[in-house]
Amino acid sequence: MKILVVDDHAVFRVGLKKILKSEWETAVVEEAPTAAAALQKIGDPSWSLLILDLTLPDRSGMEVLKEVKKRNPQIELKF
Repeated sequence: MKILVVDDHAVFRVGLKKILKSEWETAVVEEAPTAAAALQKIGDPSWSLLILDLTLPDRSGMEVLKEVKKRNPQIELKF
């Protein structure tokens, strides 16, 4: 399982990463502090889960979701 946590608050990212790793020890959990960083990483189609803050400083999370869907049309989005 590969999980990407996107949030501009480092404390939140680190805490959530610890929680996720405690539940799924073999999971690969990566972080991105901005929309731009997330979009660079999301090009890899092997992500299992994207946890995305909707209020990022450089771009809205909803815009990021639209871009993710455009780049990976086969990805399933759940709200």
